[in-house]
Amino acid sequence: DLTEGLDVGIFRCSPEGELLDCNAAFLRLIGRHSLGEARASNLNGLLRPASRSGDPEEAAPAQGKLGMREQEIGRPDGSRIWVS
Repeated sequence: DLTEGLDVGIFRCSPEGELLDCNAAFLRLIGRHSLGEARASNLNGLLRPASRSGDPEEAAPAQGKLGMREQEIGRPDGSRIWVS
């Protein structure tokens, strides 16, 4: 896979926020060891687009693409990191 050698965390998710795929750098960032472990974790705050109403559909532009945003996430060890 082209993304496995990168030091940048990359992931794909469904419009509903379900994690579909990610690379090893993404797993390191969120403190998980496997795709299965990441899928079993509550990543809704990270994977769902931010909106004022909390409705992910509201945050998605009409073209079906989401823009870049920054968000603080918690890791399993209790530490917090900022991701964008």
